[in-house]
Amino acid sequence: MKTPRLIKGKRGQFFILVAVIYCVILLTVATYVVSVISSPPRARIGEPQYVAMNIKGQSIRVVEVSLANVTNGGPANSLVLNLEDWKNSTESFCAQQGYSLALAYADVWNGTNWNKTLSWSKARVSFSMLLQSGVSEIIDEYTVQTELYVNITRVESLNASYSRVTVKVWKEGGAPVVLGTVLVNGFNASSNGDGTYSAVVPSSSEYIVSVWDSRSIFVRAKWTS
Repeated sequence: MKTPRLIKGKRGQFFILVAVIYCVILLTVATYVVSVISSPPRARIGEPQYVAMNIKGQSIRVVEVSLANVTNGGPANSLVLNLEDWKNSTESFCAQQGYSLALAYADVWNGTNWNKTLSWSKARVSFSMLLQSGVSEIIDEYTVQTELYVNITRVESLNASYSRVTVKVWKEGGAPVVLGTVLVNGFNASSNGDGTYSAVVPSSSEYIVSVWDSRSIFVRAKWTS
């Protein structure tokens, strides 16, 4: 899979933070590719069930990395490009190892709904897989949904100068995101350990919340009085 191209973002501290996030994405992809290439064949290829399980895991990661790239300013068609690269390289690799693999994907979609009190980034892809080796045959169909939601749940005035902003962050299936980077008007928010984050910031008529989860997927939410 090719490393997705990335586009420069805003200036100043926000630019520096986004640059760091980009590096994380690039390192994640690079580490993933290197680990597949350099690991011994016996560690990569075993029984058909094991192969199918790993192919499914790879497909999930392709969707996650692609959504992270898109939401951080990368090409809008990153998901389609990465899926095609992954499909071709995986089928070719399996053929070299004596497997017949037919991969297909459909219903490819990714989108964002930002700058609202409740905002999100999402991607969805349907996959089908036919893996054959000798008399063994595995057929699988599944859908990968990658999602990140951000909801500004409370803005509490503490005094004439400062307010506490509380944000709830969760991903697909409603699972809380307890490891992430959350900024409220540029100030770091602290995790409360339950999928919510809080930050005490100068009071304003508008609060911009920028969130990156552990997969580097980004969402921007906004609260206006």
